Amino acid sequence: MKKKLCLFLFFCPFFCKALSLTDTIKYGLDYSIQLKISNAKKEKAEAILGEAYSSYWPQVSLVGKSKDEVKFAGSNYYRGDDESAMLTVATQYTLIDLARGEKVKAAKYNQDEEEWDRRAKIEKAKFDITKSYLDIWKKKNEENVLESDYSSLSSLVNKVHARVDAGMSQESDMLRAKVAADETRNKLDNVRKELGNAEIQLSSLTGLALSKNDVYDVSNINITNIKITKRDIIKYSPALKVLSTRVEQKRIEYNAIKKDDYPKVNAIANYKEHFRNVVSPDMQFFVQVSMPLFNGFNSTNKRKAAISELEINKLTLSMAEKDLVKNYETLLNSFDRERKAWEMLKTNAVNSKKVKEQFYNEFPLGIKGIEDLITAERSETDAELRLIDSQYNIYLYYLAIFHLNGNTDEAILNIGSSNVS
Repeated sequence: MKKKLCLFLFFCPFFCKALSLTDTIKYGLDYSIQLKISNAKKEKAEAILGEAYSSYWPQVSLVGKSKDEVKFAGSNYYRGDDESAMLTVATQYTLIDLARGEKVKAAKYNQDEEEWDRRAKIEKAKFDITKSYLDIWKKKNEENVLESDYSSLSSLVNKVHARVDAGMSQESDMLRAKVAADETRNKLDNVRKELGNAEIQLSSLTGLALSKNDVYDVSNINITNIKITKRDIIKYSPALKVLSTRVEQKRIEYNAIKKDDYPKVNAIANYKEHFRNVVSPDMQFFVQVSMPLFNGFNSTNKRKAAISELEINKLTLSMAEKDLVKNYETLLNSFDRERKAWEMLKTNAVNSKKVKEQFYNEFPLGIKGIEDLITAERSETDAELRLIDSQYNIYLYYLAIFHLNGNTDEAILNIGSSNVS
């Protein structure tokens, strides 16, 4: 095993490349179609806000018409000036519209919502990429452990075979050793399959063409005490920011619908260019007041729908807060327990290695049998695999808590020291 490790360390600089987590995340963010969609939605929200502001500008239009063709006119008919061919420049400015201010506010909240949604998507992308990176790290470590175990068991099979040939061991001892080696080989094949799936997942998130020689370095993760509280989670969570902003937007939209039925005051100016001499004035100016009196209960139903929409979003926000707090408490509890378990597993892994070495020393003396060696091999392998799994869980719980708080970067930056304290 030491010989293999030395060869790996010698040749790795030539054939392996270190794939850092920060670089992987950068590739993933640039590659993410979901983030491109979010950016497009943000641009759309900016355009909607500009559309809402347009109601504060005067509206100018140009209208051209031909001479009216009148049929079956009476004997007293007199063609009016407006029935002749002409061009009209119509200008309208809204002096009073109580709804437009609310529509601008709603558009601003919509813009804020899309911005928070974009940030939430970035946080989610960083979390997914980091988790996928850790998945590969875990599987590569498991692969190394099982390769070492399989190599040891294969060596043990050869030793027992030699002892059987020399009449020092029974045939059943060699069969038990082969069974143990085959079981480890099956586990190794399963881990390699899972490693391949994990590499496919990371490649799909980043667009990178991954190599089996890539080195995934998370051996220096610094896990410190988590100081994030429930209040922090509720205050800073991007997901809650999206929902709370949406609630305010729906509240403003409801106000806009109510004020849409209030009177509107418009100043209107028209300039008419006739294509014949007329006696009517070419310039007109007047103030117009308009207010809907009856529209088939359309306004009433729009208000009811807006109230229902507001209530739905308020309940959705409340439910999301409860789920977020529950997830935080579950993750924090799991994180604390896993850290305690990790200390015990670390000691167990060291002791299992010592027991295995002692058993191998006692085997030639006849103190320990083949079954003892197989048990020692399995115990050491299981201890190392449980330790890897525990480390992975600690990293993942830690990452998830900071992700809930909208600060995934802080967890990622702490991938820089090997202390789990």
